[in-house]
Amino acid sequence: MNLLELYIAKIVDAFKAGNPKIYAIIVLVLGTLIYASENGLGDIIGYDLANIVKYISIVLGFLTGSRTTAVIKKAEAEDC
Repeated sequence: MNLLELYIAKIVDAFKAGNPKIYAIIVLVLGTLIYASENGLGDIIGYDLANIVKYISIVLGFLTGSRTTAVIKKAEAEDC
């Protein structure tokens, strides 16, 4: 599990550092989708968005809640 966490942290960190504008746009779009779906978007389009919102929330949580630098620095310190 620690190895998987390290790989995901490196991927997210590289994406954040390499493409900060794209990262910000993705987070903004995901947040807007969650906000709209919780405030009546499903009623407007006539479709239950509960499952979609669940997965969007998980992805948004990974992107915004990841403390990637601590995981990567810990792994680099262990390599030395």
